[in-house]
Amino acid sequence: MSPKALLLGFGLALWQLPALATTSPDGVWSGRVSCSANLLSGGPEYAQPLRLNISGSVGGGVIEDAQITEHFDLQPGADGSVRIQSRGAWKLEPQRRWSLRTEGRLDGRAMRSSGPMVAGDGRTLVRERCLIELSQGGTPASGSGSSAGSADFAIEHAGEPLSDPLSTHPAARKYPMIAARFPEWLMAAGQPWAFHSTPTANPRQIRNGVLAAADQSLFAEARRLVASKEIKAIVFVDGDQVAYATGRPGLTPLSLLPSASVSKTVTAVGVGKAVCSGRVTLNSALGSLIPGLKAAPIGTASLRDALLMASGSAVHSHEITPAETLQHFAGPGSLEQLLLTPRFAELSASPGQRFVYKSIDPYLAAMAVQTVMGKPFTQFLQDEVFTPMGSGETVILDTDRQGHFLATGGVRMSLADWIRFAAYVREQRAGAGCFADYLKAMSTAQLRIPKIPGVNGFFNGYGYFTWTDNDAASGSVWAVGHFGQRIGWSTDPAKTRVFLTFGVESDRDMTALYPLAARWLRP
Repeated sequence: MSPKALLLGFGLALWQLPALATTSPDGVWSGRVSCSANLLSGGPEYAQPLRLNISGSVGGGVIEDAQITEHFDLQPGADGSVRIQSRGAWKLEPQRRWSLRTEGRLDGRAMRSSGPMVAGDGRTLVRERCLIELSQGGTPASGSGSSAGSADFAIEHAGEPLSDPLSTHPAARKYPMIAARFPEWLMAAGQPWAFHSTPTANPRQIRNGVLAAADQSLFAEARRLVASKEIKAIVFVDGDQVAYATGRPGLTPLSLLPSASVSKTVTAVGVGKAVCSGRVTLNSALGSLIPGLKAAPIGTASLRDALLMASGSAVHSHEITPAETLQHFAGPGSLEQLLLTPRFAELSASPGQRFVYKSIDPYLAAMAVQTVMGKPFTQFLQDEVFTPMGSGETVILDTDRQGHFLATGGVRMSLADWIRFAAYVREQRAGAGCFADYLKAMSTAQLRIPKIPGVNGFFNGYGYFTWTDNDAASGSVWAVGHFGQRIGWSTDPAKTRVFLTFGVESDRDMTALYPLAARWLRP
């Protein structure tokens, strides 16, 4: 499995949704879709949670796991009627397709729609009846929350709406595997077994800031880039205020956005909390933290080595096979079992000596903290990062079926919560004490690294799962995720500005985005 296939994300499609007379559709609609037995195969009835994230005049949703992807499209009528249709396919057998065709009513804050499931030919009946039941507000079945009142900032829209599936986008021709795994411009709500955090009761307030005249040309350039490039959003943050945000039509503060490898930096922040608890040190050998690695060669690597992508592991991300992925990430096995297999225990270099960008080291770091702290790393992030940062919506974390965090690319947050995370890291780094010192070290080059085509075209240094010494934006440190997911901070902890951007197939646009960020971060 390649590193790209581990970047779990991209999936919550948004569709045009006219205003309804009976109720305002804004907010989270959640509930479930349930279907009768399969008439062709004899398969049983089933039910799965379904979530629509609706704001303004857009909405839609996706159900996705390791085997299937199903996209839902809602079309309301002026008389209160509602039609919800879906289109689904098996990932490994894309010719196996189906669709739901349901009709029903929108009644106040409840939505109910029913109809049959048919095969990909549009005629063959597969399941006689499927029922979709959704409600607006409250606690969604998938665990998602809402904090629209605490994220009151404007987004100036530009370019085309976020509605085209990546499978029909030109990127699909270049990256067919990515198109198969990440079929929409935004993202799915994760597999049914994904971890869903609990939003805080009093979310961190994110408000509009002052549009300084000196920055107007900067903002105009950001708007032009969104309109002309493969970019979903660009956000300029100062403290807890959004000085300016621009994004594609349909993007809202509550829109879920993928992390890709930005999740590695989220993981590093969680590791810092564990280190500052006093129960683990950066110099602790992985073999002393993960019992199964005690006698393994890779067990001699330290937690710090893992944070620097320098464990010395002989297995790189692309050597995790599709069969291993299905077995250990989505099947009866587990990530822990995968990491303890003999070939993963071998070294190709002495720990701490060589930077090799890969997925194994984030997995090891999260597993080590989980073992030492005595709770799933997902829950540890909830308790030690998402709650302290004042999350306003549910954070979705990808896991295997046993609950082990897929730390290499499995974080899904609303745009507002990504801003909260970025502001929290900046704020904590500016303080004093163990955690502040850790974040300062995280943001400083601990290893000098070579330029790696396709992975690193701008950076000369690496901190703890964080990139430093940017050729195009000196004085900045970055959380980096494939397809254009970025958070940039100044290397000066006293500076309060942060830069965020999210994209699709936009790593190539970094030649324009990094200089833009540098202009914002330097003052």
